[in-house]
Amino acid sequence: MKWPDIDAYISSYEELLCLADYTAGNNESANLFLRGLPHSIATEVMKAPFPMRYEEMKQKAIDATRSSQIIQSMFGTQGDLRGLNRGNW
Repeated sequence: MKWPDIDAYISSYEELLCLADYTAGNNESANLFLRGLPHSIATEVMKAPFPMRYEEMKQKAIDATRSSQIIQSMFGTQGDLRGLNRGNW
């Protein structure tokens, strides 16, 4: 996935699934979906409650990406660690 374009990633992923004649709901395709995400987003997707279907996994990836974008815009690339590095906690 090219940060932060989750919509383009999902669109390309689903198109490639069709071309490869894969099913979005099986374990192999779910693993491919997760491996294409940034580590931080994949970690959020796999937090409880665990997604049982591809649609749930996709929505969690969208939500996690949007949340990360908001946090990044609020705190910059270092996130909350900026204040901790200066002892402001």
